[in-house]
Amino acid sequence: SLNSWDCGDNTTDSCFLSESHECEWDGVGCNSNNEVTGLHLDKRNLTGVLPKLDGFEHLVELDMDSNQIGGSLPELAKLKYLEIVDLDQNKLSGTIPIPPPSLRVLDVNDNHLTGTVPAELADTNLYFLQLDFNDLVGGIPSRLALLDSLEYMSIFGNSFTEALAIDFCESQLTMLFADCDMCVNAVCCTACWAEE
Repeated sequence: SLNSWDCGDNTTDSCFLSESHECEWDGVGCNSNNEVTGLHLDKRNLTGVLPKLDGFEHLVELDMDSNQIGGSLPELAKLKYLEIVDLDQNKLSGTIPIPPPSLRVLDVNDNHLTGTVPAELADTNLYFLQLDFNDLVGGIPSRLALLDSLEYMSIFGNSFTEALAIDFCESQLTMLFADCDMCVNAVCCTACWAEE
C-alpha cells in the first residue's frame, strides 16, 4: 500500500521488499523470535495509504513521520503492545482510532484528521500527546486530566470549540500548549497560540 520507498544510502540487500528476511530490512525492527516490533520509516518519501496492521500483533513502535502518506489511520485497538504512534507531517485524514491501553505516545500533528479526540485515550498509559494543526472539533475530554502519566499535550491549530476543563490546571501535565481561546484559565497553559 506504500509507494516511492527511499532506502537512502542503504544497500539494496536491506531495502524494503528485497529478497532478504524482512527483519533485515532497513527501518524494520524485530524481536528474538523474528516478529516485527518496530517500523521506523520516517523521511522515506512514502506515499500511498497505511494498510491494516492486524498482522503486526507484536508491534511496539509505528514511526512514519515526515512522509506523504494519505488515507485514514488503521484500527489500533487490537495491537496490545503498541506504545508509540508517530505519524506527524503526513496527509492522513479521517478520525483518530480508539487506541490500545498500552499507548504511550501519539504524535499526529500536521495532518488532516477530523472528528473528535477519543475519550478512550484516558484509558491508556499516554504521556505524550501532539495533535497540532489538524481539523479536529469539539474539545479535549476532561478524563484526560485524570491521567497521571500524561506530561505533554500540544493541541494548537484545530477547530476545537470547547475550552479546556479546569481539571487540566490541577493535572500532572508539565507542558500544555493550546489555542488561546481554549486556555480560559491562562495558568493552565504553558503557552497559547492565537491565529493571526
